[in-house]
Amino acid sequence: MPALTLSQHDPHQLLTEWLRIAIEILDRILVARSTKAVSTLIADPNVIVGLEEGAIGGSISLSDGYIERVQCALDIETTLFWDPVKAAQIEADTALFGVLLASLQEVRV
Repeated sequence: MPALTLSQHDPHQLLTEWLRIAIEILDRILVARSTKAVSTLIADPNVIVGLEEGAIGGSISLSDGYIERVQCALDIETTLFWDPVKAAQIEADTALFGVLLASLQEVRV
C-alpha cells in the first residue's frame, strides 16, 4: 500500500485535527499558568501570616483535578511554606457570598 500524501487527505479534516491539537496544547499551557498563579496566591500569604490551609472556591474548585494540580505546584515550589489545599465548602457560590458581604458593608456605612 503506497504512503498517503498530503494531497490525498481532506484539507478540512486536516485543519480540524490541527486546530483540535492546538487548542489542547493551549489548554494545557493555560491550566499550568493558572495552577502556578493560584499556588503562589496561597503560598505568599502563608509566608507572612502562617496559614494552616488554603481553600479554593468558585467554579474553578469544581474542575476535575485542579485542586490536586495546585497542591502539586505547592509541593514542587517548596515544602517550607506548604499548605493543604481543599475546595471551599460553598464551592461555586463563593463569589455570591463576596457580593453579599460587600453589599452588607455598604449598608452599614
